Amino acid sequence: MLSLVATLAFLGPLVIKMSMSITAKNFCQYLALCNFVAFNFGFHVHEKAMLLVTIPLGLIVLKSKENKQILRFKLLKLVMMWTLLPLIYTPRETFLKHAIFALDVILTDYFLPDRPE
Repeated sequence: MLSLVATLAFLGPLVIKMSMSITAKNFCQYLALCNFVAFNFGFHVHEKAMLLVTIPLGLIVLKSKENKQILRFKLLKLVMMWTLLPLIYTPRETFLKHAIFALDVILTDYFLPDRPE
């Protein structure tokens, strides 16, 4: 409960300010600040730690025309998702764990298709 209260207390004013003054130039700054708050005060930090890496890198790779960078990013996301799976450890969650993994691979491939060089 303390984690929720701290996250909302710090994220609330930031989201209000962001909604009034967000531009293409300051988007990454607000993204980093929101991630910083969520990572420091959030309870489940593993997923947030992954987002701190994948979102900024994904934005860079989307602008890239290099197939090499896209493949590196896909490999990085694959490894990161694979390392997250042991955190979902109860037998009843096995299907959910593998469904999340497959969905991540499919969505990454959809949004970042290999481009001919």
